[in-house]
Amino acid sequence: MSDEKRYQVVINDEEQYSIWPAEQQPPAGWRADGTVGTQTECVEHIDQV
Repeated sequence: MSDEKRYQVVINDEEQYSIWPAEQQPPAGWRADGTVGTQTECVEHIDQV
């Protein structure tokens, strides 16, 4: 069992990406892109898009 926190990749209307805790709704003006993982996995995903 891993204690590593889970994150989601979020994107805004200007197509800027960020990560946000997976258990929280994205902040206003941002939407989830469907990617969930560790912080490292999410940052790697952002680097690829």
